[in-house]
Amino acid sequence: GSQIIPQALYLSNMLKAVKIRELMSEDLVKCNNGIIQHFKTMHRYTIEMFRMCHFCPPFQKLLQKSIIDQATQNSLEHQKKLNWCREVKKLMPLKTNGDGNCLMHAASQYMWGVQDVDLLLRKTLFTVLKEGDT
Repeated sequence: GSQIIPQALYLSNMLKAVKIRELMSEDLVKCNNGIIQHFKTMHRYTIEMFRMCHFCPPFQKLLQKSIIDQATQNSLEHQKKLNWCREVKKLMPLKTNGDGNCLMHAASQYMWGVQDVDLLLRKTLFTVLKEGDT
């Protein structure tokens, strides 16, 4: 069968994903000493998942299968490490590339809805750790 839903959130709108990645690179500020780096404006943003309850159950299942890492969610919930507190909003682990950069992919997806495929966050973290006094 043909693929109805993209297998990653950022694949749903590639033009937007490319633009966001360009903005990330342009927005990164490196201070004169080269150690402290930050985003000028893009740190203000985050992505919030749409409410799946607005869709019919079959489509909800299709969306969940496409963008949520259900095996990780089940494992973490079973271990009471995720969604153990019923008083806070439920968290859902999004699928990320398993290429050794999953932490930066996850952080980038949380902030902007795109994975760190250009390795901007990874390279920045490496530079700060390498050149920093910490």
